[in-house]
Amino acid sequence: MQGNSGGGFFSGVIAVIVLGAVVGAIVLFTGVYNMAASIPHTAIGLWVVETGKVKSIQAHAKGITAPDFTDKLVADGAPNYGINCSMCHGPSAGTDGAPFIKGMYPEPPNMSTLAVKYSPSELFWIAKNGLKMTGMPAVGSHVSDDQLWTIVAYLEKNKKADDSAPAK
Repeated sequence: MQGNSGGGFFSGVIAVIVLGAVVGAIVLFTGVYNMAASIPHTAIGLWVVETGKVKSIQAHAKGITAPDFTDKLVADGAPNYGINCSMCHGPSAGTDGAPFIKGMYPEPPNMSTLAVKYSPSELFWIAKNGLKMTGMPAVGSHVSDDQLWTIVAYLEKNKKADDSAPAK
């Protein structure tokens, strides 16, 4: 009786990895995957991008502690949002931005619903650092942390579960 050394299993794993690398290289170097902003991702492509984005945001926002969101912080956030966010995300949380955003993919999200999806620390990290391949700039390059927290406080005060619900 021969012992099973597991060689067949490991050979299979290596074959799958090599096949994946070959298919990936073909897709990458032939340009077969359409990167046009006018064409949405495939289901698999969207899952990969969204999962990577969310996991990255969660990992990098750990350890960031939000201040208490006082009435003054919220009030100061409205004009800071207007100056730094409204062109893409709408003139106030829960409204649409400039017409050119309809040509962006992904389209900038409605901020009042995004505040439900992400914690204040995660929103702060996103605003400060931006997000690659989304059009979201690193606002922290020209806005202080204190100003960013006012924007997050404003968003928290105006968040809603979906686009049809009234803001709080």
